[in-house]
Amino acid sequence: MARRHYRAKHRRPRQVPARLLALFVVLVLGASGSAAASIAPQTSAAERHSGWFDLRPFPRHLTTHPHGYRWSAPSATSRASSAGSTAGAPSSPSPSLVHGRATSTQPVTRGDARPPLSPAPPTSAPGATAGNGDSPIGSPTTGDSPLRNCLPHPSACGYPDGTNTGVPPGTALRVSGSLTLSTPGQVVTGLDVRGSIVVTASNVVIKNSRVRDVDNDAAIIVRGNVHGVIISHVEIDGGKQTPSVVGISGSGFTADAVNIHGTADGIDAGDNVVVQNSWIHDLWVAPGDHTDGVQTAGGSNLLIVHDTIDATGAPTNSAVIMGADLGDLSNTQLRDCLLDGGTYTVYAGADPGNSSGIITIANNRYGDHAQYGPNSFRASPDGAIVFTGNVWDASGAPLRE
Repeated sequence: MARRHYRAKHRRPRQVPARLLALFVVLVLGASGSAAASIAPQTSAAERHSGWFDLRPFPRHLTTHPHGYRWSAPSATSRASSAGSTAGAPSSPSPSLVHGRATSTQPVTRGDARPPLSPAPPTSAPGATAGNGDSPIGSPTTGDSPLRNCLPHPSACGYPDGTNTGVPPGTALRVSGSLTLSTPGQVVTGLDVRGSIVVTASNVVIKNSRVRDVDNDAAIIVRGNVHGVIISHVEIDGGKQTPSVVGISGSGFTADAVNIHGTADGIDAGDNVVVQNSWIHDLWVAPGDHTDGVQTAGGSNLLIVHDTIDATGAPTNSAVIMGADLGDLSNTQLRDCLLDGGTYTVYAGADPGNSSGIITIANNRYGDHAQYGPNSFRASPDGAIVFTGNVWDASGAPLRE
């Protein structure tokens, strides 16, 4: 979770002997340059990507990437120029990136250790309401969208921020201590909880409330085999405590229009979790933390849609990490979000022995403040990462990987 220690461990073997062998063949046979190119070992984008991918970033005291380079985001001007240079090219369907390699728009699966997996169908943001409960939050588009520079003022582009998440303006709050909600269908509203909330029953609703001065591992903990829990228009203030706390953890819940700040991980998700229309920002990194905006370490049916997840301002791990390192993943989607920060902004894939399933990353906008790059991917042999329709926030230029 927030304090889990990661170590980089996946590295590509050196290929120098193969290159020397190729050079020897060229010299002996007098082959042409084109023949030499065909003999020399070629490293595909997917192989390069998998060579340095790890869900576990290297120690933060290093000043350069362990594989010898430090990523820096291209400027908005250079990205726009790059996009413009291809404007006259014949149009074709936008490819997906599966494990870092351009393919057809249909994801592929590899390996026969597990049954073939199917990609999750496209999902649009569920209908949610703005802070006053009357007007809908917009559903922004990406790809060729004219939107630019949404991160400074997300709501101006239709994304969540302080104007449309958390406790609706004018809501009167009553002070409460910590709560355990164990009655199915129980509704809690209008509370200023000083402590934490533990949910142990299905179909519980927590809305129009604030949780702060957290006295547990997480502000809201959903325990057991429950379902249908709704957390709506709730502000969670983690207080930047040491040791740190998580915003929401568990399975079987929907977090809608929540405003989470001052925590380590904003949300630690298990099975059957929806995070939508929410603002996760100003995260906290206590000693030993590897802070993520939204994290899953294994589970099924995670939908992260139409959120602003800003992991800048502290040495965070990521905005979103979808990693099968404690168990398999299945039906994992990150869609229509505004993302920034982290060592890499998005991690996705699996540790050896686990399945990543099909991870869909579609129609998101990326800021350029990640320490080393926007993404770090490694799908399992039977899985795939579908990466499509994502753009740079500053320029609107397509993000290729």
